[in-house]
Amino acid sequence: MSQSGGRFTSGLTMALGLGLVGVAGYVLLAVAGHTLPATEVATVASAYLLLNILGPGLYVALEQETSRAVAARPAAEAPATARNAALVGAAIAGATALVLLAVAPVLVPRVLGGDWGLLGVLVLSTVVAAGLFLVRGLLGGRRRFGGYAGTLCAEGAGRLVVVLAVAGLGAASATGYGLAFVAGYALALAAVFRWRWVRGAGQGTGEPARRLARGVLLLGVATLLSFAVANIVPVVVTARLPGDPEVAAAFAQAFVLARAPMLVFAPVQAVLLPGLTAAAEAGATEVVRARARRILLAVLAVGVPGAVAAAVFGGWALTVLFGAERPPEPLVLGLLGVSTVLLMGAQALQPVLVAVRGHHAVTVAWTAGTAVLVASLALPVPAVAAALAAQLAGSAVVLSGCLLGLRSALRRRVAA
Repeated sequence: MSQSGGRFTSGLTMALGLGLVGVAGYVLLAVAGHTLPATEVATVASAYLLLNILGPGLYVALEQETSRAVAARPAAEAPATARNAALVGAAIAGATALVLLAVAPVLVPRVLGGDWGLLGVLVLSTVVAAGLFLVRGLLGGRRRFGGYAGTLCAEGAGRLVVVLAVAGLGAASATGYGLAFVAGYALALAAVFRWRWVRGAGQGTGEPARRLARGVLLLGVATLLSFAVANIVPVVVTARLPGDPEVAAAFAQAFVLARAPMLVFAPVQAVLLPGLTAAAEAGATEVVRARARRILLAVLAVGVPGAVAAAVFGGWALTVLFGAERPPEPLVLGLLGVSTVLLMGAQALQPVLVAVRGHHAVTVAWTAGTAVLVASLALPVPAVAAALAAQLAGSAVVLSGCLLGLRSALRRRVAA
């Protein structure tokens, strides 16, 4: 097959994988909405969002830094880089498990509805996700996007099948749906074990573990905060509305629905990063700047129609598809869509900043945005109003920080 034909096939597979992952997530929440009482629906929605924080939120940094390291070094050093990155991933997984156990006395009763089984799901998820995102980083760094897309297909299809099986067998429960989510990760990881180059001996020392750890730490704080900004608000709303589970569940479902356009841009970072890294290492600053502009235009092209669709059709979708009893007003849905556009812009700029070694700017932007979000959530107003203010203000601060950081990084490279 020609190179262009291979890219076309990989692109189709990537699109299919993205679709499956997205559909599986929405099916999980929709099926839970039709098979569980409102109190458990709110718990499932909170657990779903936490699983996204503890999966991609923790390990996108590992994936992106591994991808950058592999792309910047000779192919023979990929196995050594993989081993060093695996050590970093194992350390993150172990530390996260300890933190979850430490906060369990508060987390389980306040957020997880007293379901201790979900705590086990969270711990299991972070361990399995570590392996999956490490392998995706290796595949992305070598530009093996067919394999990368295959992991997306396996994740989405596996999760979808298990969710439907849990519901069809009459085993619907918050823990059951949580395990269905983790099953997607496990099947995706199993699907890539046939790539022997990942396990080969190779040559050279690869990217040093200490350097990888530093990059993952700097970028990891940013990505963890980015997923917290993108997912934590409904969890807080659920905790603030223990006596009104219908409103809490509907807001969480609306929040996830408004995030639909972000599905397009999640693994797009994996496709962008190797080429951006090569351009940055070659000193092609104008190429990096031009690609950043195109990325932001693509964000607007996808995000703005998504925000309009959320406002117009969101209430119907929540009632019919998700079984929501009291869906939010169109204005609330539209503003959630606007916050999605802001977040998409920030997340799309992140690989550009990584390529020009702007890890620090990414961390500062997400830290500032998180601080604004937390402060806004504490406002003495109704829970949903505080959530909207927090999401809009925090997302705007992050995007502004990324834009300023990229401008500064590019100016430094031109001056050098």
